[in-house]
Amino acid sequence: MANQLKKKGKMSFGPIAGGILMGLLLAVAISTLTSQAQEITILHTNDIHGSYLSREADWRDDRPLVGGMEALAGEVRATRADVENLLLLDGGDVMTGHPICDLVVDDVHGGGLIKIMNALQYDAMTLGNHDLDISQENVHGLEALADFPFLCCNLVYEDGRGFLGKACVIKRVGKLRVGIIGVITEFLAGVVQKKNIEGLKILDPLEQVQALADSLDSETDLIILLSHMGVEADRELAAKIKNVDVIVGGHSHTRIKEPEVVGDVLIVQAGGRLTQVGRLDLTVKHDRVVAYKGRLIDLWIEGMEPQEDIRRMVQGYEEAIGETFGEVLGELKVAWTRDHYSESNLGDWVSDILRVAGAGDFAVMNSGGLRKDMPPGPIHRLDIYEILPFDNEACRFTCTGEELMTMIRHNAQGQAFQTSGILQVSGLSYSFRSTADGGVEIINAMVNGKPIKPKQTYTGISVDFVVISQAENYLRFKPSNVVNLGYKLNELAVQAVRDAGILGEDVQGRMQQLTP
Repeated sequence: MANQLKKKGKMSFGPIAGGILMGLLLAVAISTLTSQAQEITILHTNDIHGSYLSREADWRDDRPLVGGMEALAGEVRATRADVENLLLLDGGDVMTGHPICDLVVDDVHGGGLIKIMNALQYDAMTLGNHDLDISQENVHGLEALADFPFLCCNLVYEDGRGFLGKACVIKRVGKLRVGIIGVITEFLAGVVQKKNIEGLKILDPLEQVQALADSLDSETDLIILLSHMGVEADRELAAKIKNVDVIVGGHSHTRIKEPEVVGDVLIVQAGGRLTQVGRLDLTVKHDRVVAYKGRLIDLWIEGMEPQEDIRRMVQGYEEAIGETFGEVLGELKVAWTRDHYSESNLGDWVSDILRVAGAGDFAVMNSGGLRKDMPPGPIHRLDIYEILPFDNEACRFTCTGEELMTMIRHNAQGQAFQTSGILQVSGLSYSFRSTADGGVEIINAMVNGKPIKPKQTYTGISVDFVVISQAENYLRFKPSNVVNLGYKLNELAVQAVRDAGILGEDVQGRMQQLTP
């Protein structure tokens, strides 16, 4: 049964007498496009991250295949056959997470993903932070390849010109005029390599979206915001915004099973990595949503009727990638797992690779740079590139023991209170406890088994994202004597697997949280 959205219309009138009232009502009736209720369905994806292939549903014992572009194509086709008015939208971060994002198609990295989206007849997408991971030029290449608009209203050049060709569009869907706006996180500088946003600036999301929504209001029956800001930011914006009806979200990978209502706004989001697609059915009348129903649909492969053009594209890209990434490098005996807020065995292994490659006293690796868990079994080159999809390069730097302790305290704070993703470490070991005032107390801290001396200089190794782009967020000090070693981390990892042959160890206990 559909829900009713209790919201004020975009226009309201006080009591007016006689002929004045009749005249106004007539004017409104003429200007309102939809005097009768109209139905529209929105299918929405977000944070695809190159997940064009189906994979095993490892959360189920029978491990059926789920997700990918073929499964999405089946659901889209079935929905098109079932409804008259359909929009297919994406909330950003199509890129980064699988080598298809590095595969050059039509002179663009990740062009294969856009060609599949063209075949699926997407109507619009907004820009995500990971869509900028390769370069600004590559984003423009993807935009040019797309048969649908890339939208973003708050990412501009320093002279004020929009980074993308469009900030918003109006689409005619049946008898409805639908305004669609795109917006990206205002914290972009903290999640993208600095070199990839050089010459760009972020504008206030609320101000930009509100201005566009106000301008679109009189020209549309429905306004949708494609947001790559995360669900918390979406909720905050929804509580303040006017004239926006729906937020299709992304960035936080949140599975919103049923639409949230904040103020007058419906908020939806479909998790991530294309295991589900969101469906939102709306009834629109007199410039407002009068009823809605939303859900997430699991994209099971079983029972899905194949769409041959999509299947051919998927298989073609899979074969091209397999020629490069199908090599078996070694064997994993103990599952690699990630942890954003605590030490992980995958984090131990990757940070060890960095320390050895750079001959450092210690090494650190941001947990967010590790993108995939892996069960025991053969390790393919593809697995390494899915775990480490970014082209991050190893960097050497120096710091004092005092600066190193600053980093350790910040890392312990993130672990104790889950306030921020932590750095995985190699060559470092420390123990700590949380304190009653919301801080942490470092009990001991060592570099290679020796207590850290405040005035001593230490050599550290990390990736360029941490050392050059985000030192203030992760290290909490400005590193000295920074040298880019020119080694790509994913290739260092490939060689490390080859050299070891058999891998897999448990967590080493390098960061110990003690009972308060």
